[in-house]
Amino acid sequence: MPAIRAFLILILALAAQAAVAQRPAPEAEAARLALPQVGLRAQDIAVVVNDADPASVEVGRYYAARRGIAEGRVVHVRFPAGQAVMSAADFLRVQAVLDANVGAEVQAYALAWTWPYRVECMSVTAAFALGFDPPAYCAESCRTTKASPYFDSASRAPFTDHALRPAMLLAGSDVEGVKRLIDRGVRSDERWPGMLPCDASTSCNVITLRVFSMPAGDNRTASTSQAAAFCAALICSSRRPGLMLLPLPK
Repeated sequence: MPAIRAFLILILALAAQAAVAQRPAPEAEAARLALPQVGLRAQDIAVVVNDADPASVEVGRYYAARRGIAEGRVVHVRFPAGQAVMSAADFLRVQAVLDANVGAEVQAYALAWTWPYRVECMSVTAAFALGFDPPAYCAESCRTTKASPYFDSASRAPFTDHALRPAMLLAGSDVEGVKRLIDRGVRSDERWPGMLPCDASTSCNVITLRVFSMPAGDNRTASTSQAAAFCAALICSSRRPGLMLLPLPK
């Protein structure tokens, strides 16, 4: 009997050790935590490079490397460099290349150049995002242009949901300046600016502004006062009282 008891104890001990070994470590549990997507990711972006512009090639390569964008998502096009305005014919040729090489999973464009910044009467970013359509988007005087389906949308997949790809220019006075801009963007990832909570009553005649959680010895007093004044003016001018969060100047 003692031998049998010892044997059973040994079996139970081995089983307990196996259970502990199979139990995931806290780090593994944390690694499986899935957070909701809060913005576009590297795989959502296509970088558009003008091979006729050496600065565009360098900027596009640098942005893709810093943002972890795959080589297959860097699309090479060619059009005259150094011109402020792109012709409609050049735009259509470039758009044809994008249509042939950019898959439906791509949600936005990063245009790796400073010039051109227009396609005839449209901004270059609007033309690539919405399509070149002067009657819809080139207003004279104060005429209202066509509404964007992306306005006030909570979508994180604009092409999937709205059939448009927002576009931005990687622009600057020189290549090194654009690289510094890209680096600042990378450093700002997952960082949230300080905010000025701005509270207004239902009447513009009585406005209460409050500043929360200002550290002792804060050196932004003047900036905070300016932001508070702006906040009050904005609420009064809009006649829409409520709570707003304004970024504090650094």
